[in-house]
Amino acid sequence: MLAVKGAAFEPIAVFMKDQLAKVGIQADLEVVESAVAYDRLNRRDYDTMAWGLSMAIDDPDAIFGENYTCDAPRNYTGVCSPEVDRLYLEQSQTLDPARRKALVHELERAALNANIKAVLCWLNDFLVHWRQVRGYRRHPSLYTNQKLRDVWLAEG
Repeated sequence: MLAVKGAAFEPIAVFMKDQLAKVGIQADLEVVESAVAYDRLNRRDYDTMAWGLSMAIDDPDAIFGENYTCDAPRNYTGVCSPEVDRLYLEQSQTLDPARRKALVHELERAALNANIKAVLCWLNDFLVHWRQVRGYRRHPSLYTNQKLRDVWLAEG
């Protein structure tokens, strides 16, 4: 099991190794620096890996298109499911929000059943700042709302 050295992924890999052992699967843990891990990941030179996923846009097109479809650049498992691709395209072209949401739920189930990746947890990020900080609005993505152009400091 390949893991990136450091607090973000190493503890998850140790946890996964322990949980796999409980069902009789013995994994050798190999902890490497991130540059080595990315190189190995891109070459598909691993059996299993503890990794994270973060997206700039919280939308099924971005998440599934980049990670789950047959030709997705970050579908590191290489698992190709025609059903996942079909549902991805259908939800992407659906204009009715309720219908799209239902299709996305089908897409999630299809991706899970295809064993494309196992999502073990979601990270909740917490933010603390002084009461003088005004105008800051937290966004679910790590990559958006970082310009801080509307943030200002109030007096005392």
